Amino acid sequence: KQNLAIVVEGQMDAIASAQAGVSNVVAVSGTAFTSDQLKILKRYTSNIAIAFDTDLAGESASKRGIDLALSQEINVKIITLPKGKDPDDCIKNNPDDWTKSIEQAKSIMDYYFDQVKDRLDLSKVEDKKEAAKILLPVIAKIANQIEQTHWLQQLSGLLQVPDQVLRETITKSSQQFNSQAQRENKSDYAKASSDKPVVKTRETAISERIVAILLKFPQNLPYTIDLVTPDIIITDQLQNLYKELIIYYTEDINNSVSDFDYKSFCSKIKNSDLIKLADTLELLAEKDFFDLDQQDIKNELSKMVTDLKRSHFKIQLQNLENKIKQAEINNKTEEIKELSQECNKIIEQINLLD
Repeated sequence: KQNLAIVVEGQMDAIASAQAGVSNVVAVSGTAFTSDQLKILKRYTSNIAIAFDTDLAGESASKRGIDLALSQEINVKIITLPKGKDPDDCIKNNPDDWTKSIEQAKSIMDYYFDQVKDRLDLSKVEDKKEAAKILLPVIAKIANQIEQTHWLQQLSGLLQVPDQVLRETITKSSQQFNSQAQRENKSDYAKASSDKPVVKTRETAISERIVAILLKFPQNLPYTIDLVTPDIIITDQLQNLYKELIIYYTEDINNSVSDFDYKSFCSKIKNSDLIKLADTLELLAEKDFFDLDQQDIKNELSKMVTDLKRSHFKIQLQNLENKIKQAEINNKTEEIKELSQECNKIIEQINLLD
């Protein structure tokens, strides 16, 4: 009836929206927005408005979904919520904010262009190059040639650069994105075949973004190393890369963030797969975090670290509870006492995070 699907991340977002009277909402149930989901949606409408959570995992999920939708000639809008809110929180605080945000949703390209114009000084050559680096890969994803030509012309006017220059550059941008996708599919921790979408847990997505931020913004290394031990990072490959970062920071550059050099760091790594993973994450950071300032990045990093640690502690707690149940069955009183003490310590750690 609305000819629009509002796409949210979680079930609670969809339920809250329905309770607020907006029922044309679907949830992807996590951060993986897949091609198959888009094909199902396209049976009913070619228009979607994305309103994922405002944490970094959610933002990345939005961008993956946007890339897929553009390639399938789906019209994409972005719903911008009050800062720090997800749809559920927004509706609980004020349902009118939700309906107004939907009404004011911007087309994805208008949204990206506005972000660039707000954050860059396009009278400077360096900022023009940065704008092209940000917008051309997105334009390259647009499957419809007429629409793609329109946005190339818009970018040409914005940058005061001839059409032909951008057309030549967009081919290179497409090749770079294809190479990045291939590296992501071949990485050890993404074991799905290249013709199927990779479904990652939220913890894996957060772990990726933490390591990506450290590679792109190494000034956050001291803060993260103090709070995050390698065992908390999800997947062996990410753990190993994080360990390499710790070694490089503490031993090779003697705890000096100002001496961090990405090429130098990669030259210290002997495992070629880890270098490929680092390159992929560094590209991910460049693409996903361009519109955040240093304080925003620090705030998001803090939130991600807290979420990842809470998840880690809850898994430990569940394992200990299973061991206690087994010890109770075997009537091992002393073991039950020791395990219970460990449980209490972990509960204290969780409480400290809240």
